[in-house]
Amino acid sequence: MKQWYYAKAGRQFGPFQKSRIAELYQQGEIAAGDLVWEEGAPAWVPAREALGQPAAPSAPATAPTPAAGVTVSDGKLHPFSCIERAWDLVWKYPAEIIGGCVLVGGIKIFASIPMMVGSLMLPHSPADNASPRILPELPVAGGILYCAGLVFSVIVGALMMGGVYRLLLNATRGQPRLTDLLYGCKNFGAVGLPLILASLLAILFIIFGYVCLILPGIWLGVCFSFVKLTVVDRNPGIIDALKRSLQLVTGNWWRLFGLLILMGLICLVGYLACCVGIIIAAPLAVTALVIAYTDLAKSKGEQ
Repeated sequence: MKQWYYAKAGRQFGPFQKSRIAELYQQGEIAAGDLVWEEGAPAWVPAREALGQPAAPSAPATAPTPAAGVTVSDGKLHPFSCIERAWDLVWKYPAEIIGGCVLVGGIKIFASIPMMVGSLMLPHSPADNASPRILPELPVAGGILYCAGLVFSVIVGALMMGGVYRLLLNATRGQPRLTDLLYGCKNFGAVGLPLILASLLAILFIIFGYVCLILPGIWLGVCFSFVKLTVVDRNPGIIDALKRSLQLVTGNWWRLFGLLILMGLICLVGYLACCVGIIIAAPLAVTALVIAYTDLAKSKGEQ
């Protein structure tokens, strides 16, 4: 059955069944001059024209096009809709989204080289420790290199992912630019530093999850899924970003958890496709998360 949408005061709401649209029209939530649109229809039309019921005239609303996205007016996240619209957005801006994600992926791999080298220098078994071929100072140097490489990798990864989020947020608004990838670096004080702190907190969540039999860590990880996006979108402090992420997720924890599972499955399929599919799967997954963020922000009247 085709879905219906309506536009009011410059905002778009939906999807709904036609019966729900008619009910809102009777209740006065949709005015006679507000525009409605049925999937597949060539254009938006006034509600009075589509529903065939007389009502007092009102000023027509300015309706966004269907491509502008769907507001989650009931406050609920729709994981499959996020994936579907992410697919459309990726192929609307393939050079920016796919190209940007591939570039960032390459930078993150390069930044992890010192950590990987340090790991190779560490003994991996008691036998390695006792081997005369291992210089006594080699494990110490490996440990130092590993720790320094880990910090460097976290910093670079946080800044680059901030750039990806900025690019994708602008893509949802119709203005993606590859220069967005440097957003965290160019705004280090307001954006870059909070992104690094958010990444360190994510590592602490993972450690906490293992210590507490995983479940509390999973719960916290989902609750704070939008911390980095909030930092990039609103430039608040890290505490305010944590609060806003929790506010956006409230009432949608399981739906967001389901979306994250879908994102993981998409990336897994990408890896199984001889690792080549990840070039498409990773951008698709992260785009779906950004769309979920914008949907929930709109549902709370923030955007």
